[in-house]
Amino acid sequence: MGLESFFGGILDIEEFLGVFTVSCIAAVVCFQQGKKRHRIHQLMVDTQTSKADELTEGPCEVQGQVDAIGSAFTSPWTQQQCVYYDFQVKEKRTRKSGKTTTTYWAKYVTDLKLRPFILKDSSGAVEINPAGADFSVSADAREQSGFGDDAPAELQVLLKDRYNASTQGWVFNKTLRYTEKVLAVGDTVYIFGEARWKGDKLVIGSGLMPLIITEHGVHLEEMVYANSATRYLVGMIISILIGLATIVLGLIG
Repeated sequence: MGLESFFGGILDIEEFLGVFTVSCIAAVVCFQQGKKRHRIHQLMVDTQTSKADELTEGPCEVQGQVDAIGSAFTSPWTQQQCVYYDFQVKEKRTRKSGKTTTTYWAKYVTDLKLRPFILKDSSGAVEINPAGADFSVSADAREQSGFGDDAPAELQVLLKDRYNASTQGWVFNKTLRYTEKVLAVGDTVYIFGEARWKGDKLVIGSGLMPLIITEHGVHLEEMVYANSATRYLVGMIISILIGLATIVLGLIG
């Protein structure tokens, strides 16, 4: 019995090949991403926290307080002096597909700003170039509004005056979620990255070690990357098993 007759009524030959191809691609992607995250995790484990005045060129880990270079930003909602903020508003929407209706959260307002800053510790200071950084920062403010429960007045004014947006729908209030994350002047953070010479000073940015800026401590961030590597490994194994299963079923057929 050939593949076409075996899969007739279940999968035709094109669908069979599609499943096999997708499983192979998924396995390769999971392997690459898992390997990358394992490498980053190992770099984080092997790199010890350094003082600013002890830094040398290469992967590094530092801890200290944030300070601005020049003037700081003012975050839109909480009005904090900061070097990074991420203000997001998402709207709850519905999507119909045939007889099925699903809900999802769509971006309504997105406002993210960052700039180079200084990290200070007891020994001195080092400049941070945050381009491409992974910010692991807790939300400083959260809110949700909807039918019968509109947003506080300051949020309504902020949306209208700064973003030309409204909490009002055609008939009822829109269902919205508001989040603001801020890296404020004076906040204590851990930074993983790569120190490179820029003129006569070392600057920390992305490199062999990606730039990770976290408020949550070294060990938690290491655990995040370790768990991520494990999940990708499991995904790779599952994808390989699916690919092997399609081959076996084809041969049996």
